[in-house]
Amino acid sequence: MPSTFFFSTPSFQMDQIDFLAAALGSIPALIWGDRAVGFLGVRTIWEHYVLVIDDTHFQRAVQQLRNAEFRDCPWSFGSLHPEFYTGKIKERVYRTIVNDYGNLDRHSARFLFPTEEQSRMKVVLLPTSYTHLEVAHPSNEALHPGSCIYYPSAARLLQSFVQTLVREPVRGMWTSTLTVWSISYLYGELELGLDESVLDMCGDDEAKDWFNEKILRFAGVQIVVNILKHVLLY
Repeated sequence: MPSTFFFSTPSFQMDQIDFLAAALGSIPALIWGDRAVGFLGVRTIWEHYVLVIDDTHFQRAVQQLRNAEFRDCPWSFGSLHPEFYTGKIKERVYRTIVNDYGNLDRHSARFLFPTEEQSRMKVVLLPTSYTHLEVAHPSNEALHPGSCIYYPSAARLLQSFVQTLVREPVRGMWTSTLTVWSISYLYGELELGLDESVLDMCGDDEAKDWFNEKILRFAGVQIVVNILKHVLLY
């Protein structure tokens, strides 16, 4: 079960998750993104509801949310409502967001809750083919007994973030977010017990190489010492 985390789950947020589960019916879903990180006990601020759906159930899940009166959210995952971005500077920011999150947006279905009183957060559905994460994996844990919504283990979540990141065609805000989730939040959280070998059994060489480079696994002791000195001095 989830450990105690920085912001304990308010009852209204669990109500929102239960509402999502009811809308999806029998379709199983896996919590992903910052909420999945939070459910593992890492201190982080939760934003949107990102759910992984098996490819074979994805279109049905989209229709289920529409049937439950969830509203389509056509703008980018990384942006506010486009009407916010007025003026040259904001318009330039919006174009950058759309570019950086473009691949995620193309692979996702994004919704708003039926009413703003329920939540202003987005509900984002992602297929397993994008996240490289199996919904029916035996290591997944249900949010509560009988729930069709699960969360993955720390090791599998980290691998998913990295495999997703290395396949992104654009390096920008979205890949920076994935880097923070995987390296700073998951690998960097000592209580999760993830060591440098966490991806050794992964069959994805590109993901392993990226991870090993980011954690300076084979950089040598002196390089690591120099980096630590730089951090301490500045």
